[in-house]
Amino acid sequence: MTEAIIFDMDGLMFDTETISIPSWVKAGEVLGYPITEAMIFELFGMNPVAVDAYWKAHFGDAFDCGAAMKLHLDYMEAYVRENGVPLKPGLVRLLDFLKEQGYRFTIASSTQRPMIQMYLERAGLERYFDDSIVGGDEIVNGKPAPDIYFKAAQKLETAPERCMVFEDSLAGIEAAWRAGMKPVMVPDKVPADSVTEERLYAKLKTLDEGIGLLKKES
Repeated sequence: MTEAIIFDMDGLMFDTETISIPSWVKAGEVLGYPITEAMIFELFGMNPVAVDAYWKAHFGDAFDCGAAMKLHLDYMEAYVRENGVPLKPGLVRLLDFLKEQGYRFTIASSTQRPMIQMYLERAGLERYFDDSIVGGDEIVNGKPAPDIYFKAAQKLETAPERCMVFEDSLAGIEAAWRAGMKPVMVPDKVPADSVTEERLYAKLKTLDEGIGLLKKES
């Protein structure tokens, strides 16, 4: 039976991946590199270390990963501060249900911890979460490695097999599966492939469908 829920963030809780695409493209334009939408899709679910390695593999050692990441994050932050954070359908309803039912829950995102906090504050959701949040800057091996989910389970003081993970990315589902957790996919920009489909505990259209899923277990 599920005792704890772990959420990915970008593309799952918030529609930040829609903002992320033009932010990376703009960063590439400033630095003089052709960053494409197809490349950005491959970044989804990666932590900062993996993102740096990806750019080096595509553009060579001359590519300034630090400058690119800073430009990208600056564009993202400016957008969020001006327009707020777009919530994914069913998020608040699911969070309220989890809180009412006494589930432990947290976020394990490839995004850096300060950005996670900023998004939560801008969305007015910081009251739902505590210090158990894990950011991509707190681990070495990013998704699809299971490290971030093991760390989240440890913070929640819950065995991995009793954790349900809500994810939208292929790398995230793989990470949750490798951690021995229950991977639940709510697809965003990238649909599940055949390998991912085999890993899934469930696939939902919206986050609040998770309420029915959890009720079936109880």
